[in-house]
Amino acid sequence: MKTRMTALAGAALLLAACGKTPSTAHNPAAPGCLQYALGAVTLSGLASTERISAPDKGYREALVLTLDTPICVSAKAGQEAEFPAQHDVSRLELLPKSDFTAAFSLAGQRVSAHGNLAPLSGDGAAAPLGLVLRSLKAEATPPAAEPAQ
Repeated sequence: MKTRMTALAGAALLLAACGKTPSTAHNPAAPGCLQYALGAVTLSGLASTERISAPDKGYREALVLTLDTPICVSAKAGQEAEFPAQHDVSRLELLPKSDFTAAFSLAGQRVSAHGNLAPLSGDGAAAPLGLVLRSLKAEATPPAAEPAQ
């Protein structure tokens, strides 16, 4: 263990002398980014529906969330191919586990979506990232401003 720590300290010193920083490729978690496997997240934005088609598969309606602020998601360590890093995500597909009618009825409204992030790919994906819903609620709309008199 002492030899390993000495080697790491030596490598850090060598990199510092060269003016370089160690690579974070071994640790894909980026500061400020969400992660796939660390529980549920809550995101807010405008829900809408979109007709998605795929070659030889017809079409389907997708429930899409357009985020107020783009997010990023870190790759899942050791499973980067299945759970890739996502940057500047401003749209994601909402994936209801049940009660599709209630979820789709919120299209056109501002919503708060709570669930687990999942990568999406292939024909028929509405976005590269999905949110498997645990809950979806309409957000209270602020009262309209009264005209100045």
